[in-house]
Amino acid sequence: MENNERRKRFKLDLPYPEVEPVCDPKTVMLIKEDYAGCQSELTAINVYIYQRILMNDVLDELAGVLLGIAIVEMEHLELLGMAIKNLGGDPEYEVGCRMWTADYVIYTKNPKEMLLANIEGEKTAIRNYRRHIRMIDNRQVQKLLERIILDEELHIDIFSSLLNRLNDDMLR
Repeated sequence: MENNERRKRFKLDLPYPEVEPVCDPKTVMLIKEDYAGCQSELTAINVYIYQRILMNDVLDELAGVLLGIAIVEMEHLELLGMAIKNLGGDPEYEVGCRMWTADYVIYTKNPKEMLLANIEGEKTAIRNYRRHIRMIDNRQVQKLLERIILDEELHIDIFSSLLNRLNDDMLR
């Protein structure tokens, strides 16, 4: 499956709002949590790629879904990084004085536990995005976060569907 086709399956067909350059250190601090914090796009990418490697040739459908969603999360990471840069920040993989660490990755090897953790991770990301939307005054950033939430909600639906099917055809 082509990357463009894969992305279309795992994200909504809606544009992402742009964030125009302006100095806004408060907003940078908040969206850096979404960018490279414990429950961030960077963490999600690394979790899903780790899981994809484990599931490759074991549960091919799950492996394909994990890769497709990881690619969309990479797009989110880039969008947040560009927003950070446009708001006068440095898109380093750190929040405050703490660098991103692989300790944030959940290393479960059980497919059911993976899906449950992924659903919870997406829900936590949505809660964090919504909290940040309430704390941010920049309407462009608010719209960007609202748009990203739509993809995260789709990911919950996809992971939930796979979880429901895990004991059916997927394991044969």
